[in-house]
Amino acid sequence: MSYLRVIPRDLFNESKLLKCLGQVCLHIHDNRAGRLAMVESGAADGEQFEIDQNEFDGSLYVSNLQFRLRGSETEI
Repeated sequence: MSYLRVIPRDLFNESKLLKCLGQVCLHIHDNRAGRLAMVESGAADGEQFEIDQNEFDGSLYVSNLQFRLRGSETEI
């Protein structure tokens, strides 16, 4: 955790982030995400989700969940 959480604001923001990532993962699982694929590491292996905040713009992201394009080794 890279920032001090404030309830209810951060609770809602983090839940929206996880909901959206869950939808992306379902699309990948159902082969409806085009070339997008999930890298099998971190949270994908059953670890705890590490939600961090970008110090420049305040955006939230899961630091141990990465995606890539199929056929490419470049993570996005």
